[in-house]
Amino acid sequence: MAVVAVVGWVLGLAGWLRPSVDGVGTHEALGVGPCIYWASTGRPCPTCGMTTAFSWMVRGRVVRAFGAQPAGAVLCLTVMGLGVVALVTVLTGRLWGVDWVRVTPGRVGWAVLLLVLGGWGYKVWLMG
Repeated sequence: MAVVAVVGWVLGLAGWLRPSVDGVGTHEALGVGPCIYWASTGRPCPTCGMTTAFSWMVRGRVVRAFGAQPAGAVLCLTVMGLGVVALVTVLTGRLWGVDWVRVTPGRVGWAVLLLVLGGWGYKVWLMG
C-alpha cells in the first residue's frame, strides 16, 4: 500500500505543477531555486527537465514529455507502471515476482545510468 501512496503522491504532484514550455524550470514551483549547475556552467545538468517531463507525461502529452527530457519521460512511465503493478497487488493479494537471475540490481542500475546519461546528452545537444 505504501508504494501505491508514494506513486500517487509523485504523480499527483507532477499533475499539480504547471510544466514549463521551455522544458526546464518546472521544479522552481516547489520552492526550489534555479539549478546551481546551470547557473555555474550555463549547461543543463543530468536531471535537467525531469520534473517538466513528469508534468507533461501525467497530462498525456507524451511528445512534449520526451522533448523536455527523454529519461524523465521513461522514468515517469516506469513509475506509472509500478503504480499499476502495486495497485493490482493490493487489490488481488497476488505478489508479482521478478527473475533476479536475469534482472539483477546491477543491470537495473546500469540501465538507469545509461538512460540518464542519454537524456543528459540530448538536453546538452538541444540546449547547447
